[in-house]
Amino acid sequence: MLMAFYWIIEVRKLKVWAFPCIVFGMNSIFAYSIGQMGLKGWLTRGLGAFTFNFKFLGDLSAIAQQVLVIGCIWAPAIWLYKWRDLFKL
Repeated sequence: MLMAFYWIIEVRKLKVWAFPCIVFGMNSIFAYSIGQMGLKGWLTRGLGAFTFNFKFLGDLSAIAQQVLVIGCIWAPAIWLYKWRDLFKL
């Protein structure tokens, strides 16, 4: 997989599809901190109240809920990426 990603991103110069991964990679400590502080659980419960946990999707409800939670964590991460504010150790 490493060789395939190297070929796609570095050799073929197809970087656009990897932008969400780049944002999380630049702010990985921020995203990890959100999960460790318990905010991920709070987001899951809070968004579940508004989306009814996507019960209408059946078996796919958990996936849709987690995609929404990851999107809510990604939103401030892209803001940090845009302003070049990075959490560093």
